[in-house]
Amino acid sequence: ISVIFHDTVAHSRFTSSKRVVTLSHFSNTLSVADDYVLVNDSPRITDYDKSKVYINAFLKKTKNSLIGLNTAIPFDAHNIFYTDRNGNVSTSVISDIPKKSGRSSFKILQINPRYSIMGGWKYGFNAGYYSKLSNFLRYDSNTGVYNLKIDFMGLYMDIGSDYYELVVVLPEGATDIKTIIPFDVDSETFSTVYKHLDFFGRKQVLIKKKNVSTELSTPIIVSYKLPVYNQIVKPVLVSLLIFVVFSLSIFSARSSFSQKKVSTIVLIDISALIITNFKWWY
Repeated sequence: ISVIFHDTVAHSRFTSSKRVVTLSHFSNTLSVADDYVLVNDSPRITDYDKSKVYINAFLKKTKNSLIGLNTAIPFDAHNIFYTDRNGNVSTSVISDIPKKSGRSSFKILQINPRYSIMGGWKYGFNAGYYSKLSNFLRYDSNTGVYNLKIDFMGLYMDIGSDYYELVVVLPEGATDIKTIIPFDVDSETFSTVYKHLDFFGRKQVLIKKKNVSTELSTPIIVSYKLPVYNQIVKPVLVSLLIFVVFSLSIFSARSSFSQKKVSTIVLIDISALIITNFKWWY
């Protein structure tokens, strides 16, 4: 039995997606970087003609192609970026949502690809932003525990993912790391990574899960402890490193100047000796 019907909706999914959340107590920032591979599962286009595609798009006759995605970002998000595999894309639009009473406002990031994603096509892109860490982090003075509350995944309309990874990079020196996830995940691992100006490495939480739907876009909690001495050790070490480099540069400059001065004196003495011998010869 063959059933033929018209489908005017783009059925999309992420074949793979990854979100990296990095914390910085020193600058009070939380950075989010997303990496997605999108595929349009609508019927594949046949006899592709670029001119016809653009004409149909202009006349709004192409119903099952994907022309854009919307996602919510914090109201104070800045340094927002959107790139694809070819580089920066300048067609994204940011819309402010008015603040409501009792609720914080947020922004809508509208991602518009370079071209319409037709049936059977894939499209990889990256997006991200920076926000204040204090919007997501709370400190319990009784236990000395920091509680980070973030969404498990970014909500890009109603698009699920075949394979999803969430990476949370904690500040250097974080200890006693625990997670509270209200659903089952495939794996959860802890490791150490090194970022710029890191001396001892940062703890990283990697959470993996397959077949993720938008219903799992719920908050999770990552708790950890960060003693005061661990917070000040990096500024102290960086200051010492800068002092050592500056001192070595001064010593090197003075040493080079002394070598040039000695070489000049020796050259003058040799020149005087040559002139004296030349006069004696004649």
